[in-house]
Amino acid sequence: MRKNPFSIYLIAFNISNLCYIWLSLFPLFFNQILNINPTTYNLSYCRFYYYLSYILNMLCPSFLILASIDRVLISSPNALTRQKSTRRLAFILLILVTFLWFIYYCQYLFRINMNILVGPIPICYFDLGDYSLYVNYSAIVLGLIPPILLSICALKTFQNLHRDRFLEGNENQNRQITQNNRQLIRMLFVEILIDVVCTIIQPIVLSYLFTTIYVVKSSQQRNIESFILNVSNFLSYVPNCTSFYCNISCSKKFRKRLMTTFRKTNEVRTLQEN
Repeated sequence: MRKNPFSIYLIAFNISNLCYIWLSLFPLFFNQILNINPTTYNLSYCRFYYYLSYILNMLCPSFLILASIDRVLISSPNALTRQKSTRRLAFILLILVTFLWFIYYCQYLFRINMNILVGPIPICYFDLGDYSLYVNYSAIVLGLIPPILLSICALKTFQNLHRDRFLEGNENQNRQITQNNRQLIRMLFVEILIDVVCTIIQPIVLSYLFTTIYVVKSSQQRNIESFILNVSNFLSYVPNCTSFYCNISCSKKFRKRLMTTFRKTNEVRTLQEN
């Protein structure tokens, strides 16, 4: 499975998800355990934290998009198109996408400062004015692009599968390859469904809030909008936490390997205890 380009994309996707989850826990660790908030006084920590957060937030859907494109290629009825799905291309694209996001978000290292937004305590935020508007609108655009691309790739893959013309060659080998790829595609479809449903809400909510920013609203309406925004923010983290459950529920091969790993681990522990 690790020789499969799709598996390489999934490994990168899961690693980026894990890093993003751990990074998201840093503020909670500082606030609840150490009872400090570095974002109010440590500018270097603040810039570096937001820099990595934005990068990982885009790497996760980017890697999933690459995996989706790979399934579009491998499910194509054209043999030459299927041959484009290679490990070499997978590594090149992963490195290229990671490099591009690191370069794109370098600007945040210089445009994040201690600003007073509400109350007397300064907080770590982008420079106010035009740049803050640029960040907000770019967040909307970058939030809409991944769900749209994932939906397009899923529809294209489904269209290719519907043609029922997978791989050519030996019939038995063809059936085995098709079965493995169909399991991977099923895993991908579940990942895409969760990602699209959970992440499409946030940019829509942000678009509404920015277009109505100068509209006079009642306190009740502001509370409702704040609640919806918080729910959308919470849902945006869901795709980063569900990959394992998707894989174990959709792939029989994944479940078998997981059980084999558990059995081997228990055998090693038993031998060590004896």
